[in-house]
Amino acid sequence: KVTPGECRGHRQCSRLCHAWMLSGYSPARPEIPCAGRWGGHRRRMRIRSAHRIRSEVAVMRALVGYYSRTGVTKKVCNAIADVMRAADDTVEVQVEEIVDTTDREGVLGYARGGKDAMLKKPTEIEPVQADVASFDAVVIGTPVWAFTCAPAARAFCEQFAGDLDTVAFVATMGGSGDQGAFEALEQYCGAKPVETLSLRERDVKADHPVNYVAPMEAFAKELVARHDA
Repeated sequence: KVTPGECRGHRQCSRLCHAWMLSGYSPARPEIPCAGRWGGHRRRMRIRSAHRIRSEVAVMRALVGYYSRTGVTKKVCNAIADVMRAADDTVEVQVEEIVDTTDREGVLGYARGGKDAMLKKPTEIEPVQADVASFDAVVIGTPVWAFTCAPAARAFCEQFAGDLDTVAFVATMGGSGDQGAFEALEQYCGAKPVETLSLRERDVKADHPVNYVAPMEAFAKELVARHDA
C-alpha cells in the first residue's frame, strides 16, 4: 500500500482523482492499494454498473418455436431471432425446433404429412427443452400443409395452450393457405396472434429483399416494439 502521490509513476493510476474515487479514499483513510491495478478496477466497476442497470430494465424473453421439414421455416425463424436480438440488447430470444416423431422425409413422408394435416390427425413431438411458460412472447413457425398448419405445430400448440398468452405466427408456403394455417394455430393455441407473417418459399430461398427480408425484419422489430411500449 502507498499513500496518494506515490503512484504517479504508474500509467494506469497517475490521476489521483481516479485512485481516490475507486478506492474510497478519504483523509481518515489515507492509505490506498496501488501497484498500477486501477485499470482493472475501473473495468470491474463498469461491468458491475452495467449489470445493475440491466437488472432494472424490463427484459423481454421470447421463444421462437418452429417445425420445419425442408429447412425453409427454420431459416426464417432463426433470422427473426437474430433481428430481435439486434433490435434491443435487453431482448433474450431462445429458438426451439419442434421435432415430429413421425417420419416426414421423402415424397411419401410429405404426402403423409399433407394427408395428416388435412384430416387433422394428431402426431407426437419430441420433448420440448424450453420452459414455455416462462416467456413473455412465443413465436410459432410452420409450413402450410393442405391449407393448414403442420401436425407438429398443432401438437406444440395443444401441449402448451395454457402457457401461450402472447403469440405470433409465421407461415411459409408454396403459394397460398396461410390464413387457414393461422386460423388453425389460433384455435389450437387458444390465443389470438399479435402479429402474423406469411412468406413464400421461393422468396425465402432467394433472400428476396422485398418479399422476404423486409417483411421478416419488420415483423421481428414490431414484436420488440410492442414489448418496449
